[in-house]
Amino acid sequence: MRLRVGLAALAVVAVYVVAVGTAPGRHLDALLPRHDFGSGPWYRAAGQLLDAIDWLTVGVSGLAIALWALLRHGARCACWIVVGLAGTYASPVVLSLALEHADPLGGEPRGLGAGFYPSGHAAAVAALALAAVAVAPRGWRPIVAVFGAAAVAIVGVVIVVVHSHYPSDVVGGWLLAVAWMAAAMSRCRAASGRALTGSGMP
Repeated sequence: MRLRVGLAALAVVAVYVVAVGTAPGRHLDALLPRHDFGSGPWYRAAGQLLDAIDWLTVGVSGLAIALWALLRHGARCACWIVVGLAGTYASPVVLSLALEHADPLGGEPRGLGAGFYPSGHAAAVAALALAAVAVAPRGWRPIVAVFGAAAVAIVGVVIVVVHSHYPSDVVGGWLLAVAWMAAAMSRCRAASGRALTGSGMP
């Protein structure tokens, strides 16, 4: 599990370096954002979807998942789920501000709205999806995984379509969520003495 966490964290850095620090990366990253997707009702609906993913909705969803983890897997596991979710929520804010001002590779800002690497919306939804799958009853996990993956994909596409972030920002948010939640679930497994997704869970 530590290897997965390390690889995910390394991937977060690698995506930024390629997308911001190299000319081919910047070119590929800007292909979709340069496209005009229009401004019809569906476009406004996409913007409203992103507006709905705020600290309140994300926080309530995270607390609901943590409560379920508390009931099924115990207090320590629930605490680690909260740590993973909170870390995922806070990291994009810290990284975005740091990268915006430090601009270590000379590629920020890239002239697109106010979004910087990585995307907080993408990270938050991915973390919620991963946490939901982890704490769901074994029989429900495939269904939860399908809906979670659909939500992650839809939000990721919407983020790019409304020109809120570059595709690399979305991918970076996903990878950040994987790193945090893999670490949280590893600690949860150690605290409970059994794997969240193992055969020992009811």
